[in-house]
Amino acid sequence: MARLGVGGELVAVFTAMLVLALIVYWPILSDYFVFDDYAWLNAASNPDASNFFRKAFSFPAQTPFEQRTPFWRPLVDTYFYAGWRVFGLEPAGWHVMNVLLHSANATLATVLTWKLTRSRATAIIAGALFVVLPTYEIAVSWISSATELYATLFYLLTLVLYHQSMRAKVWQSWFYWTSLATMLLALLSKESAVTLPAMVALLDWSERRDSSADSVTETIRDTAPFLALAAAYIAFIYVEQYVQQSTSGRYEFGAHGFENLWEYLKWIALPISNGALPAAPALRPFFGSLLLLFGLFVFAVRNRGMMFAFVWMIIALTPYVFFPGTSQRYTYLAAVPLSILVAIAFTTIGAIVASRLGKIPTAVAMMTLAVVAGSFLIAETQDRQERLSLHAQFYELLFRDGPEICGDLSARDYVYVVDPPGNDPTGNRTRMVLNLAYEENIFVKKVRAQELAGVEAQNAASCVIAWDGGERRYVKGD
Repeated sequence: MARLGVGGELVAVFTAMLVLALIVYWPILSDYFVFDDYAWLNAASNPDASNFFRKAFSFPAQTPFEQRTPFWRPLVDTYFYAGWRVFGLEPAGWHVMNVLLHSANATLATVLTWKLTRSRATAIIAGALFVVLPTYEIAVSWISSATELYATLFYLLTLVLYHQSMRAKVWQSWFYWTSLATMLLALLSKESAVTLPAMVALLDWSERRDSSADSVTETIRDTAPFLALAAAYIAFIYVEQYVQQSTSGRYEFGAHGFENLWEYLKWIALPISNGALPAAPALRPFFGSLLLLFGLFVFAVRNRGMMFAFVWMIIALTPYVFFPGTSQRYTYLAAVPLSILVAIAFTTIGAIVASRLGKIPTAVAMMTLAVVAGSFLIAETQDRQERLSLHAQFYELLFRDGPEICGDLSARDYVYVVDPPGNDPTGNRTRMVLNLAYEENIFVKKVRAQELAGVEAQNAASCVIAWDGGERRYVKGD
């Protein structure tokens, strides 16, 4: 790690992180598509490239047969467009890509930690911990979370490149201008990248170690283009995204953000499921309070690396606290500074213990603790994948059994799906699954059994599919 810029060292770190990630996520590589995957796949199946990219970079109206992809994330649309032509409807390739992206993010987390601490052990621990954490739940195992993975990839690249540019006159370094480009790519991947200017400024301050007026002026000057880029992005998407989302109640700035932030902090302080630790709900407020107290301690001792990681963790969570509730997968980016914080604390304690007990006994004890804790975290992470795998099975059965049950259908034929399992409150996902299975657009309605007679009276059904819970398969309905 002493010469981490050398390609061979980066390849070695990436390979190690990839092997660890494959150990963690091997069980899900064959899982089928689920939830929003079908929105991306339906859009990506568009054979007209010009039509696809026009829609990807604009805000097209939604039609009965064409639900626009979630939010304005044209880079992710482009990824799915290319992936469709490589992987098609074979989910293994998509899952492998997510694992590769996760490994790349862990590698960048390792690089950034090394740049902050100049400690090989701290950097490797931070990267490995990030790979195995159960904190972010299904962010890696869900194919659609590629948007989170890509945003984090370019987010970390921006910080690493900007840090590298500080070795020279910033504005004369190609690293500086490349970091601006990677920030743009992060913004094209997900809205949460708008926090990057704050983190670039904080990184600049953390590394300068100079609080003079001239130093502050230089920090403002060097980070101003990042702030301008973020401001332009916010102005561009404000009307189409924030206004619409706040009107529908899905996203809105307000005091509820503090409550949600506390929920996130409690969770990342103790990311253990209730099944593994029944007392977890009662213990989380205590551990959340300990995390906040530790943050205050970090500021009291003025450890700049840990201060940077703690503030980054809070900033990374901020864009997500204004949803009506919380979702654990949104802690993916925040898990990077969390891993850095834990790694620095772990190696610092190890150094203190080694000064008293000796290096070899301490190293053995610390490695044993790391293996035991890592094994437990891997088991927790794999346990989180099971719920998503179950939903994926339901969608796979509908995709494969639906056409066999209904046979050939013509455009605009009606199909009713009665009481399908899985999480699909609006019926959009069920509709997109079957429209992906047929070449022609068909009308698909998710209905409850007691509603079927009423809707059939309004629209003549071409086919009725019902879920048989006992047989756990779809059958032809009455």
